[in-house]
Amino acid sequence: MEKTELLKSRFKKLGTIFWAMLLGELLLYGIATLWLVQNGSLLNAAERGTVIEFWLPVAAIAMIPLSYMVYSNRTKAYRESEDLSEKLESFFTSSVIRYIILDVAGLLTIVSYLFTYSRQGTYMFVAVVVIFLLQSPGAGRFINDLKVTGEDKELTENTLRRRKGE
Repeated sequence: MEKTELLKSRFKKLGTIFWAMLLGELLLYGIATLWLVQNGSLLNAAERGTVIEFWLPVAAIAMIPLSYMVYSNRTKAYRESEDLSEKLESFFTSSVIRYIILDVAGLLTIVSYLFTYSRQGTYMFVAVVVIFLLQSPGAGRFINDLKVTGEDKELTENTLRRRKGE
């Protein structure tokens, strides 16, 4: 019973963190768009520089593989562990770090968008949001990424399937 409660608790917290970060990012983008529609970009064309128009989007795109590498390296050590609690904590922590990195990438695209008011910022933001959505927490990701097997795999599937049906 302890493992069941731990699974429910951790996945509920992770889901809350995931959706809060995503909705916060979307809200900030919406506010930035409303501000830009009313006021225009923060810099005029003559003031824009390479840092804002090129390096901010490049940094945002570079954070996407960085989030994958950090996640993979943090979970790798726990793949061979037999303890479900250790695997779950590793998955939780690694996922939160991944979400933070992707959130920062989204913030960089919003900053670029605010300064330039260009479509490039919008496209970059949409790409980051889509990638963020693809990283949503779930039983399948946990089972596959941390190689959960046997009784623990069955327990995870049954517990999280039941949680979704409630």
